[in-house]
Amino acid sequence: MTKTRTRRAPVRELLSVTAAAEYLGVSKRTIRRMIHAGHLKAYRIRRRGMIRVTRTDLDDMLYEVKPGDVQP
Repeated sequence: MTKTRTRRAPVRELLSVTAAAEYLGVSKRTIRRMIHAGHLKAYRIRRRGMIRVTRTDLDDMLYEVKPGDVQP
């Protein structure tokens, strides 16, 4: 008898706007502006539900700053 393996969807950690703002160290308003401008993908739970963003999408927004990129 062979075992059948079920495939699971990749796990996405969903964060609220408040948690996303705390994670990036910015305001909730900044997160909402990034969503509105299309810079950050967001998901709504049901039609009038709360907005969520993935930690992966937040991490993708970050990049390393090179020494010459910062003005003294």
